[in-house]
Amino acid sequence: MKKIYTLIALIFCTTASFAQNEVILADFEDGNSPMYIWDQSTPTVESNPGSNSVNSSSFALKFNPDGWGNGAALWAEEGDLFKPNYISYSIDIFVPQFPGGITNATIKLQGDNSISDPNAGDYASGIKYEKYQNITVEGEWVTLTYDITDNEVFDFKQLAIQSDITADIYIDNLTFIKDPALSVNDDIQFDAKNILTSNGTIKIKNCMSSNVAIYSLSGAKVFNQNNAGGNISVNVAPGLYIVVVDNTTTKRVVN
Repeated sequence: MKKIYTLIALIFCTTASFAQNEVILADFEDGNSPMYIWDQSTPTVESNPGSNSVNSSSFALKFNPDGWGNGAALWAEEGDLFKPNYISYSIDIFVPQFPGGITNATIKLQGDNSISDPNAGDYASGIKYEKYQNITVEGEWVTLTYDITDNEVFDFKQLAIQSDITADIYIDNLTFIKDPALSVNDDIQFDAKNILTSNGTIKIKNCMSSNVAIYSLSGAKVFNQNNAGGNISVNVAPGLYIVVVDNTTTKRVVN
């Protein structure tokens, strides 16, 4: 089931509003990297190998993916790397040279290790979200954009970047785009401890004229009320839900 979020807001927003909804997760300009490499080698932050109009920053992260067997990744214990209001990820990619006889590279964006997944960490049976883009130009920065509006899992702890080639790859400006139509961000105002679940019910205490929305794992909005007051009780089927109270977003499992 396709989520309610649409790219229309992204396509038709002005440059200013678009910029306000961009959040850069990693740009390496301080010489450090929040990312790690799956083979446990030390990520290498190096000078930009080919500054151009796409990426003129000073530094980028270099790694060697060794085919699909390795990757550069981010980890968030809170499981918030794919929030309900994220509609796309973009990454600047630089491949100095394709291996002999190869004229392109496939770059995969992957989400995995879901908090709610009992098989998290098991590649064969665990829940994963995968998107692919191809690069056909070597020795030049290009920006790849991954539409993630069809993602239905919001609590992945890991975001990984992989490739099908064995060669040096530089990555930079890992950025997510938020849907400006949704009032969901990282600011915490409402006390999430007031969101309780029991016996097929989500209970929200002390709403205090808040805007409340509840989304199912598929992205469907199952409840919405503006200027809600007092306490709210919503009957839902068992499963994982995203509860949004004003600017506070939290996940709750209902049995």
